[in-house]
Amino acid sequence: MSEEKKRGIAYTIFPIIVMLISLGFMLGCAHNIKTEIPIDGCTRISGMPGPEDFAYLEREEVLIVSSHDRRNRESDGKLFWIDLSLPPEEQVGNPIDIVYPENFKPHGISYLPTPDGGILYVISHPMTEEVRHAIEIFGLTDESGTMQWEHLETITSDLLTSPNDLVVLPDNTLLISNDSGPGGDTIKNIRGLLHIKSGSVVYYNGSEFIDLGVPESYGNGINYVMEDGEMYIYRAALMNRSIKKFQIDRVDGDITALTYISKTKIDSMPDNLEVDGEGNIYTAAHYNSFLFLAHAKDGSNISPTQAFIITLQGDVTELYANKGEEISAGSVARIINGRLYIGQVFEDFILSCPCAEEK
Repeated sequence: MSEEKKRGIAYTIFPIIVMLISLGFMLGCAHNIKTEIPIDGCTRISGMPGPEDFAYLEREEVLIVSSHDRRNRESDGKLFWIDLSLPPEEQVGNPIDIVYPENFKPHGISYLPTPDGGILYVISHPMTEEVRHAIEIFGLTDESGTMQWEHLETITSDLLTSPNDLVVLPDNTLLISNDSGPGGDTIKNIRGLLHIKSGSVVYYNGSEFIDLGVPESYGNGINYVMEDGEMYIYRAALMNRSIKKFQIDRVDGDITALTYISKTKIDSMPDNLEVDGEGNIYTAAHYNSFLFLAHAKDGSNISPTQAFIITLQGDVTELYANKGEEISAGSVARIINGRLYIGQVFEDFILSCPCAEEK
């Protein structure tokens, strides 16, 4: 389909999106959270536009941040690193200055440590005629306090219809979560508002991409947890307001299917998933899709942020909740060294909060 025809379809459908959002406000669907859970002493780590996802490098005590000004689609993004070994008041976002791939627009990221450094996988959305979505691979070449990286490879596939997040497994294979099927943002938003399940999970074994199915409406974050020596996959089902658990089916070492086991409901829409060494899952969540879309259009419109921890036993605890004045549209969260770090989709800072409960 030509770009002109795509634009024509988008222009036709866009008023429908606006109408649905407006209808949601008129019907009172755009309500905010009722109860806030504040944390005293939160500070901002600023200067990183749209820090939508991050990865914790435990060995190096470093947080790698995926940053992109998502309200300016023509702009390119970059990666930042935060030295968590420093006192909280000294922690800053340091840009990783390397030659990035052309049209680098980073989204979900995942890191695998190796004996001689590590490998970082980054979803990017070049949105060119040739490549709409890609996975960029970076190698850590220097851990001696300078965080030197190099770009290693670009991989892509038609199965990456709308990749939102990914997780690298210990065998250096990938699971990628598409939040929607083929089509642009307008089609994606309509599918989301109508809860149409079209976003599959894709497996990459190092040489080929395999569609594993299990479609979801805004299947955002994906990660794995080791339980009694077995690996299970967890995936955020945003519009279902839950986190779903899957068993892995393999043939000759390759993943061939994900079998649904159960889901954990939370009173919000989970985004990215972070997992600590004890198997606890952290997520930041969007309480209301109408408020989120309004914030995406205009930063003066606030959108609530909630942060949760889910234990191996399935217990859910809300760690933080704010209507959006302190941080809007939180997308990733994790407790590290006694502090709760929260990233967000659009604004230019990570929120860092003291947290008595260290996990």
